[in-house]
Amino acid sequence: MKIQTRIVLVFICAVALGFFLVMQWLSSEIKPHYRESAEETLVETAELLAPFAADRFSEAGFDSDSFRIAISAAMQRSLDVQIFKIRKTHVTARVYVTNADGLVVFDSEGAAQNAEGADYSGWNDVARTLRGEYGARSTRLDPLDPLSTVMYVAAPVIQDGKIIGSLTVAKTNAPLVPIIEAARIRLILAVLFAAMLTILFGLTASFWIGYPLKQLTRYARGIRDGQRIHPPRIGSGEIRELSIAFEEMRDALEGKKYTETYIRTLTHEIKSPLAAIVGASEILQEDLPSEQRLKFLYNLRHEAARIAATVDRLLELSALEGTKALSHRNPVLIKALLQRVTEQYHVRATARGVEIASHAEGDCVVSGEEMLLEQAVGNLLENALSFSPTQSVVQVNATNDGSTVTIRVSDSGPGIPAYAASRVFERFYSLPRPDSKHKGTGLGLSFVKQVAELHAGTVTLSNRTDGSTGALAVLQLPTAR
Repeated sequence: MKIQTRIVLVFICAVALGFFLVMQWLSSEIKPHYRESAEETLVETAELLAPFAADRFSEAGFDSDSFRIAISAAMQRSLDVQIFKIRKTHVTARVYVTNADGLVVFDSEGAAQNAEGADYSGWNDVARTLRGEYGARSTRLDPLDPLSTVMYVAAPVIQDGKIIGSLTVAKTNAPLVPIIEAARIRLILAVLFAAMLTILFGLTASFWIGYPLKQLTRYARGIRDGQRIHPPRIGSGEIRELSIAFEEMRDALEGKKYTETYIRTLTHEIKSPLAAIVGASEILQEDLPSEQRLKFLYNLRHEAARIAATVDRLLELSALEGTKALSHRNPVLIKALLQRVTEQYHVRATARGVEIASHAEGDCVVSGEEMLLEQAVGNLLENALSFSPTQSVVQVNATNDGSTVTIRVSDSGPGIPAYAASRVFERFYSLPRPDSKHKGTGLGLSFVKQVAELHAGTVTLSNRTDGSTGALAVLQLPTAR
């Protein structure tokens, strides 16, 4: 299948799914927003009418006659209003007033509702308003007809700062249905039009990409053949041809680029210790007290050892990175490997006052090169010892869950700072040791990562999550079959 066809199919599917989800979401949002607008209007209407109702309350009760005259005058007004596709000719709202006990003392629809004198104290709009809360409800006149829903919003009737009743304005949602449906249709048409434009743009883009990719493939092969070729102004091609071309070009240039990269990084890393060695040697030519002379001699030895370690580690890492696959694989018993590694670092741990506790299940066996795995685990242990405080314990253990052997190395040091968490496996990146403030070569963890990848495994380094301070290195390798 050509790249153009793939792009078109994936793009159309993605656009169709995306616009469908957007349309569904917007459609579901239309009705609530219209009802929110209607409810806001009812709130304001109820709040405006409530003071007029308060004036009709007296010790004798509620003067419903005078309030009815005022309300009826508004209800009976003739209207001729065009609201989008809806023509409004009269007021359809209902108003009723209750006293402090929730009994209806006025209903604008009078006998039609037969509500005056009824107990509405159980309805949310009345009950909540009389308690000083926001009162509203939505009720169907016909439980089987969703279009018969009526929205009720109440406002408190207040005299001398005391709630003496409630005034409710009711409005059926039926007039909103044509507005909502008209908005839904307009939304569907707009989404379909936008989707068509987007798909058309995607088709154009996919065909526009095709030709430049072929040009780019030709350019890559020209570089491979040593031709003096200029980069194309546009480019396109098939994925397979492009991948083959870049693979061929990479193979032709890899050696030179690899060497240049390592020379550049090695030069950068040894520049600082060389400068320290030159400075110390110049100072040693002067007549210095024996104590200062010993100090500078120690610095000379330290920096020289640092250069030697960097070169050695870099050569090891270079050889490992140049290996695309393991040439030999043998069963490796992790329990014996951990025992050898802990014995190798026993003297160093004792000198630092740190104990190494090692444990491995007997059936932890992986397939790979034993020497590389031993070096990798050694690097993790060395790193843990470097950051461990005196009188602490470095835990090294291995477990097998049937498909993966997991080697964990944990210490009780300061842990990994947040800024360094994503860089610990970078080549030449190193943190200062807590005791000496000196940094390592920054190549040990890079070596471990390369060994893990060669063995189809993974390695991570993070802070401990068991409530203790320190870092936890986890090396996971496939179990030998």
